Amino acid sequence: MEDLSDRELERYLSDSVAAKWFCDFDLTEATPDYSVFSRIRSKIGTNLLSKIFAIFRDQLKSQGYMSEVFTFVDASHLISKANLWEERDEARKQKYEKLNNEVLPR
Repeated sequence: MEDLSDRELERYLSDSVAAKWFCDFDLTEATPDYSVFSRIRSKIGTNLLSKIFAIFRDQLKSQGYMSEVFTFVDASHLISKANLWEERDEARKQKYEKLNNEVLPR
């Protein structure tokens, strides 16, 4: 269920029998509205939420349900590579335009 927006998570919980089972909802039970997730995150805070995930991770590892082969990090707040490439291309374009407008010595 990682990498879902709050609205996607709401839809996923309401449509998926496996997700309902995993989150301990009955098949006919109403699942939370998308706004619940953001309210919970804001009440808990990022530091406490990070600690909760670390404790959960450690419990999964100690019981043999998780290994450290892969570690996933939420990087949605980071600048995407595509944006950096666009900036790089724009900088190169500006530099080339400057070079083309100047007479370079031979």
